[in-house]
Amino acid sequence: MKHKSAWVVVLVLSALLAQCNAYNLVEKLEKPGGDGVRRKVFVSSLTTTPTINFGLANCTGLFGILNADCTCKSLAASAGLANSQNFVAWLSDSMQGMSNDARCRIQGFSGTGCSNSGGGPWYNTQGQLVAKDITALTSGTLNAPIQYTENGTATGATQVFTGTNSMGNWSGSDCMNWNPTTGGSGTVGDPRSASLWTDTVTPVSCMTGTPVLPVYCFESP
Repeated sequence: MKHKSAWVVVLVLSALLAQCNAYNLVEKLEKPGGDGVRRKVFVSSLTTTPTINFGLANCTGLFGILNADCTCKSLAASAGLANSQNFVAWLSDSMQGMSNDARCRIQGFSGTGCSNSGGGPWYNTQGQLVAKDITALTSGTLNAPIQYTENGTATGATQVFTGTNSMGNWSGSDCMNWNPTTGGSGTVGDPRSASLWTDTVTPVSCMTGTPVLPVYCFESP
């Protein structure tokens, strides 16, 4: 009787495993990021004024978010990071009346109102888990601060341009779309903080040429 009961248990477990495989649950448990990629996030070693022009030769002619994305890709490549062409800046703006949310951009989307369907897990360049997915990233507290550059060294910066609130959306304060010739203010984050990493609550005043800060660079899908 005991022998028969053991076989019943084996059959039940086999059926449950088959059902899990049918719904790809085993893969999802083994690969919590969805595709098994351990994506990187870093603080740019280069800094820029609010016009967002880091001055790299291969990014000449690009300004604002486009220049930041180009710079993130270049820095990732120079540091030997995998998938360097997938890196984008954690920046939001509102061009021509339509906001571009950082949370969408790092998931490979544009615009606003995107779902939590892509991206993560993200690790800093010291191998510490920052957030397992976009939901965790915008939950209010990171697992570990970003705080390291593409080369794995601790950043000396205490502020980072973001234009992005704690939910990952455009904050409404982006140095006049990263073109502060007419002033304005910009939301900044603290790269050393796990809670104020994208919005320190108090925006900086954006004057022509100041302040000079880095940005976050996220590996997107």
